[in-house]
Amino acid sequence: MDPSTVSFQVNRLGLTLLHPRSNDANSLAAPTVNIVFVHGLRGHPRKTWEYVTPVQRAVTRSAGAVPAKKKNWFNKLKLESSLRSTVAGPHLRLADTNGPMDGYENVYWPADLLPSVVPNARIWAYGYNADIIGGLFQSNNKNSILQHGNDFMVKAERILKGDLPIIFVAHSLGGLVVKVAMYRMWSSVDSRYQRFFRRIRAVVFCGTPHRGSNAAAWGTLAANLIAMAFVDSNSRLLSDLRIDSEVLDRTQEDFLKALHRASIRIHSFQEGRALSGMKGLSDKVVDDFSSKLGLPEETVETTDADHREMIREPGVKDISDVLKELEQMAVGAGQAVEVGELSLLTSVIVSNNTG
Repeated sequence: MDPSTVSFQVNRLGLTLLHPRSNDANSLAAPTVNIVFVHGLRGHPRKTWEYVTPVQRAVTRSAGAVPAKKKNWFNKLKLESSLRSTVAGPHLRLADTNGPMDGYENVYWPADLLPSVVPNARIWAYGYNADIIGGLFQSNNKNSILQHGNDFMVKAERILKGDLPIIFVAHSLGGLVVKVAMYRMWSSVDSRYQRFFRRIRAVVFCGTPHRGSNAAAWGTLAANLIAMAFVDSNSRLLSDLRIDSEVLDRTQEDFLKALHRASIRIHSFQEGRALSGMKGLSDKVVDDFSSKLGLPEETVETTDADHREMIREPGVKDISDVLKELEQMAVGAGQAVEVGELSLLTSVIVSNNTG
């Protein structure tokens, strides 16, 4: 782990460059791809992807000190207690910004671990205000998934200039934000967004609710996500929540239209475990039907973790391995496009000279 991330500032809103560090942005001799991480409901561009792990070092005991084994056991007990009383949101203490408990360290894996797997990738984290749920699943609301998707489209195009291929990694509702953004790029009359869409090579979805079998199923999915995020499924938030299932269904349909003629790889990770000890939840937050697009060319994989932890330590290796493979694919696809464009240009020149 890179200890410098302890003081590494990640913007709550917008895009933050994680690798290479902003003050060393030209350190990559030949950057290969942009990888962008997008969090979900009540998520955070750092804390969503961060976890705590025991420090792997020898502990020197002093006179009167608690033996290391017992001390670490006590810290683990405190950590587990903290996990049961917190949520995967902006107030998460799982990876404390004031520093982890004694005997533990924070791992912000997109910045600490992923660069060793894809050293030539530019790695980004995107943050947006996903704390307010009112209007999230409606069409005519400034806080809707549609608005978040539009904002992501505009910000991503403005910051991620150039020709580098793009790979998105999205957790939970962050996947819907990505899907809305991609459809709007594809359908836009603005050539800037059309060009950006053509640079997208792959999307890695992690526990994203793509589809509901009916309106009631969408209601259950939304209730599960809110129960997880707010810990209390009996909150009046649920009774106040209005779900426009047509908006959610249309988001899926529009995204499939955008994918129809695009060579974009899709890898969907599904949660393998239910959340334990969570009031109102006794099953998976996003069921297996919903967490995949249902496309023949889609790769579907199960992570042995619950909805919250699937993008932390249990799933890090699988996601990293997939990103390495997708990076190699993106580089190869980019070279093929360049060769194709060169061949086309050559044929045009020859045709003009002989015409």
